[in-house]
Amino acid sequence: MATLTLLEPTIQAGGEFTALNGQTFLLDSPQEIPVKLAMLYMDAHNLKVDFTEVDFKDIPDGILENMAIKLSCETSEVTSKLLPKKSTTSKITSKVKQTLTKSAKDDSEEVVEEPTISDE
Repeated sequence: MATLTLLEPTIQAGGEFTALNGQTFLLDSPQEIPVKLAMLYMDAHNLKVDFTEVDFKDIPDGILENMAIKLSCETSEVTSKLLPKKSTTSKITSKVKQTLTKSAKDDSEEVVEEPTISDE
């Protein structure tokens, strides 16, 4: 399921909502909708549609082709254009964790206490 958020209501009696396909969408209130409907509204100026990787698992080719037409790209590029870019922060975080884990293992090597010499 994709997430649709109404950014700006259409001009209608009642104010800050929009009705689409029998569903009421309130201003700045994200709601989950089927991917097929999300594809229909993804180029609307007053709606924000967010997709996740799960949305593209079993997506029919026809919907993917329509998305590609709306995005002016090939079907193989649709997911890279619609999904948020993965930040390098997660990569850096995992490298830091690996480094800390390695240094903790190095510090846990066997410690040998040497006898102290007293001045008697």
